[in-house]
Amino acid sequence: MRCQSCDYPLWSVRDRICPECGSDFKPTDFDFRPNAVRFACPHCDQSYYGTTHDGHLKPRMFKCVGCGSQLHEDEMVLSPAEGVSEAHTTHMLHPWHNRKRAGFTSAWLKTFWYALFFPHRLTKNLPTKSFSFSPFLFAAGWALLFSMTFSVPVFVLFLFGAFASGGSLSIVVTSLTLVAILVIFTLIAIPIWALSAHFILFITGANTRGGLGLTFQAACFASVANVLIAIPCFGLYASIISWVWPVISMSIMLTMGQQVHAIRATLAALAAPFLAVAISVTLFFISFLPSIQSSQAMLQAHSIAPDALMVSSELSTAAYTGNNNAWPGHASQLLAAQYTVLTPRSFLTTSSNHTLSNIPVAQLTLQDFVASHTSTSQNKLDQATKDAAAALPQNTIAHRLGDYVFTYHDLPTGFLMGNAGDLWTFLVVPDAPKPSSSSYIPTQFIIVGTHDGDIDTFPRSILTQELNDQNTLRAQFSLPPLPPPSTVTHASPAVHP
Repeated sequence: MRCQSCDYPLWSVRDRICPECGSDFKPTDFDFRPNAVRFACPHCDQSYYGTTHDGHLKPRMFKCVGCGSQLHEDEMVLSPAEGVSEAHTTHMLHPWHNRKRAGFTSAWLKTFWYALFFPHRLTKNLPTKSFSFSPFLFAAGWALLFSMTFSVPVFVLFLFGAFASGGSLSIVVTSLTLVAILVIFTLIAIPIWALSAHFILFITGANTRGGLGLTFQAACFASVANVLIAIPCFGLYASIISWVWPVISMSIMLTMGQQVHAIRATLAALAAPFLAVAISVTLFFISFLPSIQSSQAMLQAHSIAPDALMVSSELSTAAYTGNNNAWPGHASQLLAAQYTVLTPRSFLTTSSNHTLSNIPVAQLTLQDFVASHTSTSQNKLDQATKDAAAALPQNTIAHRLGDYVFTYHDLPTGFLMGNAGDLWTFLVVPDAPKPSSSSYIPTQFIIVGTHDGDIDTFPRSILTQELNDQNTLRAQFSLPPLPPPSTVTHASPAVHP
């Protein structure tokens, strides 16, 4: 039994103060071998011997059989039992806590070795109630060494490349920053691990041999079992599985040190890793789910783009070479063109809740254009497109066909110079979108056709801003402003006063 501050032997000391350094101590702070220590009554010198697994009296408070005094174990005078040397009063001297006697380097390496392969030995003779900060310094030293071992080869490689290419020494700062981040992360993770583990021990049963201090020491010593992260260059990849070793080491230490069931100890040791996984998964979805949805929406936009490009091309052809260099009176006339590559389905998107049979073209529907070669004459289709054009008000500035809103009305024809080519001829905006479901993500991108025969794509979130910019451009050509495209329906084309 030696002072945990200065290593002074405390046998036969009646006062509970170390004669060497003045530190307080209690016999119950130490563990002994059963029947290896003599507990003497301070009043009559009656002898007692500890019979529990940790060599203490049971019960710890009792009436002395020699003098009748009420005693507590911490009041008694301790000495090795007759025939027992001091070295045999304890199970084993803890290498790290007895580093002053064993030597710093030897204690540091031996503790590391025990943490890896014999964690149960580190729980012997640990202070059970008092809190010790020295294990944290032990863990910090190994964290620094692991970080340096992992990053130094990378540092040397990049430093050589920087010198060879005449670059700056910023790689030095980068490497040192990496080391600092790894060390700081470890030092933050250890207390969190200890707190979460002790919380699990507390809620699964209040009976533990030691307090939070013992759990904290176990976390510090077990953390160095994460040795795989020290593999040069590949340590971060190995960290995916390297956490298993510290968890096993921590479980064994808690089982032996806190005298709890192995299942409780394992659950406690796994608390922090599970918490880290849960936080990581949550952050992943928070960070990347919008990007995934955006990518899916972009793919949807790209699937629509070929049809939109064909519509833009047909509009340009109609305006520049056909129909007396005029825009179609109604977009359905693009389907009646002699050499058109468009089909009725070209005006529907995957985001639409429309069907061909409910999209009107005068007295017909787009479904009639699908069956044009079998049941409906071409003349009847031509007449329907003319009737649809005639039904539009004279002051129309936008009309809808399927999921397309056509805005070419009043635009000049022919090839224009400057930014006139950016004037919109149509937008792809469903007015009857599908209801949201787990298998459907609404299109988050808007496609517009431009006067120069091209198409542009932009996020739906900036539609209002893009519409304002477009109306500013239209004002330069004395064109009326466009309304929000969602307000343009088959029954209600947009008109200007």
